[in-house]
Amino acid sequence: MRISCPSCGSDNPSDQNKALIAPWLRELTLLKQRTTTYTVCKSCSLGWVDISYSDEVLERLYSQYRKDKYFRIRNDWEPTYTKALNNSLDYGDDFLKFRREFITKVIEGVDSNFISEAKGIVDIGGGHGGVIPDWPNLKWKYVLEVSDAEPKLGIETVTGWSQIPENNGIDLIMACGILEHLNSPREFMRDLMTSALERKGNQRQLFYFEVPYGYPRIRSNSLFGLVFFFAQFKLFWRKYDSSKRLKKSNLVPIRIAEHLQFFTEKSLEALLTGTGYEVHLITTYDSVNALKDSKGINFGKGLIALASTRVS
Repeated sequence: MRISCPSCGSDNPSDQNKALIAPWLRELTLLKQRTTTYTVCKSCSLGWVDISYSDEVLERLYSQYRKDKYFRIRNDWEPTYTKALNNSLDYGDDFLKFRREFITKVIEGVDSNFISEAKGIVDIGGGHGGVIPDWPNLKWKYVLEVSDAEPKLGIETVTGWSQIPENNGIDLIMACGILEHLNSPREFMRDLMTSALERKGNQRQLFYFEVPYGYPRIRSNSLFGLVFFFAQFKLFWRKYDSSKRLKKSNLVPIRIAEHLQFFTEKSLEALLTGTGYEVHLITTYDSVNALKDSKGINFGKGLIALASTRVS
């Protein structure tokens, strides 16, 4: 169980809610726990839950992430999560192109020479590598990935930093849609910095982070018992899932699934600066742009940060 804010480490008293763990996740991962405590940190405004997923739960959740079994179970409980949405998130050409162009634009705005000089990129948890930009002078493009996703042409999958040759300098490290899933984001950030510096390229090394924007507000939870009952029966939960108005009501509990923390600009900056990064830019963007059937997405904006280490 997590007792301190995963972003800033604060133990200050915070606003809390009882939250419900999504039944599709419980079926997929065999998780027994049905509820968790949701907290909004008063120090940095991070929304987070106290549950910490075991290695077994994480393996069942992410080893076949968005593959057939994952989609079948999730869609069976929540029809709003459609096949079109599932496929578009990983393989939608327009969606991936939009993200690649956005990354390029953001970095050009911070360092106009970076793109022409960059030789190596690593995308943490990047699947098949569809978000890695295709810059002209890149020699090394890696996805650090534990799933069996087939990498795109010109991209190599590694399962650890040690598999990247020591003389292959890495200029850009990407972690898109990772931080919100982690049990220990502060530990991840420190380990990432250590590993990245060992493969630093000839210029300054940049880190690109991307998370969903915003956090659920504390709710009255007057209908917690009713929704808890719905979560035990697929038919009732499917009807509940189809009501967008009810799901966002102050009367019903927050649903927790893959995301264990929910970020704002303040909480993302707190995580970065608190683990030794220098922040160059934090901004939001339209994360559902070019995404097919986005009504199953609970967040309409993405939050990105561009940073480097304070180590010279």
